[in-house]
Amino acid sequence: MSRRYRLQYNDQARDALRKMSSQRRRLFEAAVADIAAAPYVHGQALDENRDRRQAPVAGAVTVYWVSSGVLTVFVVRITHTD
Repeated sequence: MSRRYRLQYNDQARDALRKMSSQRRRLFEAAVADIAAAPYVHGQALDENRDRRQAPVAGAVTVYWVSSGVLTVFVVRITHTD
């Protein structure tokens, strides 16, 4: 049985998400849903901390934290060019 992690965005990430074009946002939301299904499979650990991760998501550099205790992925930064 797979466990799907809940997604949460901090204010900075949510603001960046709102500024994306609608097409990129759809792609981003689909890709980040894949991350929520298996957050440690995607991206790479930052600063040797396996829970702090960075991944390219729909052309945007995305930093997220994984909390396995509460099954949550916290998206904290999204950098894109839209």
